[in-house]
Amino acid sequence: MNSQGCTPAIQAAGSASLSSAAPFHGLATNVLNQRTRLLFYGYAPLAAPFQGGFKYAADPVRRTALQNAGGTPSPTNDCSGEYVFDFNVLVQSGVDPQLVLGQRVVAQYCSRDPMSASTTGLTDAVQFHVLP
Repeated sequence: MNSQGCTPAIQAAGSASLSSAAPFHGLATNVLNQRTRLLFYGYAPLAAPFQGGFKYAADPVRRTALQNAGGTPSPTNDCSGEYVFDFNVLVQSGVDPQLVLGQRVVAQYCSRDPMSASTTGLTDAVQFHVLP
């Protein structure tokens, strides 16, 4: 739960693919508006306490570029933000040589939440395999 009393969540839409032109989105909702956040992912599941929540991707983890949540303009603080990341762009880019056919991936979003005790906000996680 974040400092505004909301529970951020991630969901997946589509399929991770080495060849599909269709997107495979990781979508985080119910997140703090106007905050930056990054998606991190690893290759094995984990359920370990981490900065006031749980980390679901085992080390080593990779991090994506920062994203802005958008949502209600500042100075309002609410849970109207969301993040979308197209995994197929990453999978097909070749930037991560471990994203190969059959690879399991566990991903979740992490952000700063200065008003929470841990100053961090985490979503739950999605898990998927890379398909042809």
